[in-house]
Amino acid sequence: MNEDERTLLLTAITEDAKAPLDVIERLGDERTYELMSAAMAEAIDRSVTRGVAPGRVREYVEELLERFPAAREELSPAVLEAVIRGGLGEEGLLEPVTFDEVLAASRLLTYDLMARQDLDAAGREDFVRTVVELADEVG
Repeated sequence: MNEDERTLLLTAITEDAKAPLDVIERLGDERTYELMSAAMAEAIDRSVTRGVAPGRVREYVEELLERFPAAREELSPAVLEAVIRGGLGEEGLLEPVTFDEVLAASRLLTYDLMARQDLDAAGREDFVRTVVELADEVG
């Protein structure tokens, strides 16, 4: 794991802000996508029950967008729902979604789901290590 990977992932779970663009530029789109997809998958795995009903996913998305109203400018509820359901294993939902939408959705969802876990420093480092290992397996 390099420092840029660590920075990207730590900011994803500790800061309700835009992605660090300089870090993304150095990592490149492919590695950023691998890392953020793995981060979101791990956050979903730790936080969301498999087999959750689509209606419950929609309720969560609406509640999420109420708490983060600025996200509505970047993301539609349909994109967020597709990303969550894709993270839960449903296939064919992400084809029409752009890289920027997936990145924004991954950051918002990862932040929200992991913030609820109230991780200490050791827990955050464990999350980062797990995500990098997962991204390396996929990439």
